Amino acid sequence: MSKLSPGKEYERKFLVLSGKLPKRLPKPKSIVQGYLSLAPLQRRVRIVDGRKAILEIKGPNDREDDPVPLSLSEARELLRRHAVRNASLIRKRRYVLPSAWKGLKWEVDVFGGANQGLIMAEIETPTKRYRLDPKKFPKWLGPEVTEVASFKNRVLAVRPFRDWTDRRRRQTLLKMRGK
Repeated sequence: MSKLSPGKEYERKFLVLSGKLPKRLPKPKSIVQGYLSLAPLQRRVRIVDGRKAILEIKGPNDREDDPVPLSLSEARELLRRHAVRNASLIRKRRYVLPSAWKGLKWEVDVFGGANQGLIMAEIETPTKRYRLDPKKFPKWLGPEVTEVASFKNRVLAVRPFRDWTDRRRRQTLLKMRGK
């Protein structure tokens, strides 16, 4: 649930230039998430650091319900019995870094498992039209992928990065540049 816009989530996503990340990063959170449904509502179970579990529901038009706390055993059972069968679990390490905008932080996700090799950053904004000055972007930030479906977590669960052919990766990057 957004702390900036209760009931809504506005975020922008970017690829990360891995060789450009700062040498010293804060301690990451370990995240494992699986989807119980993908559309029209996304229902996902997220386990953080193997200690905390929640059920999150996201809907159309940036709607996001309050997360529901779960016990670890409930979360694992939901994933075991009800996770979407053709989807893999999303595994990532999340680093939270300061931004140039007061109250906003960068969340850098280094993916593992089926999405190994993918690094993305997102920044949550208080409104959909919140202006971020590209001159203040960190040097490690790559192209924006906010509107590129292939980079959404729910899509990565079904079509993981490791399964992308080199041709598909090139086509995706070319489409992004053509926008």
